Amino acid sequence: LVLIASSTKNISSDYEQAQLLIAVAPMLTGKEAAIQPFFDAVVTIKSDYEHSRVLSTLLKQGPPSRAVLVLIASSTRNISSDYEKAGVLKRVAAVYLDDPTLREIFFQTVASIGSDYERRGVLTALVKTKSQSEEVLRLLLDSAAGLSSDYEKATFLIQVSNVYTGD
Repeated sequence: LVLIASSTKNISSDYEQAQLLIAVAPMLTGKEAAIQPFFDAVVTIKSDYEHSRVLSTLLKQGPPSRAVLVLIASSTRNISSDYEKAGVLKRVAAVYLDDPTLREIFFQTVASIGSDYERRGVLTALVKTKSQSEEVLRLLLDSAAGLSSDYEKATFLIQVSNVYTGD
């Protein structure tokens, strides 16, 4: 498995590389030694679409471990398309664990989204998952403060107020 993941770096077609990694992904469960080579191969995919497709596949297989969530969030930083990046982060938000390492990487990656619409979408996805800690709520509001669009900012704050009524 480690050899397969490492070998995918030599495939020049992003589509073919993504297809192989998607096929290998279900075999990663319980194989800790193969996880880092898998992500080393994922980061070599140049296509934002294919990169996000591989990461999304991992998230669709069921709740990943904390370590895999951190690697997914870290790998997402290498996606330049705001749309593709936001798509992966919304899926991460659905299984978000309040872990200090994941929290830091998640919000750093959110901050790298230039589109106010896409950034608000990710923040909203995290708000909707469940009641978050005060630290996460503070980071959500700090991130929303960076939105330049008054519409996106107001929409997000209304959504937060609907979830956190009486808090």
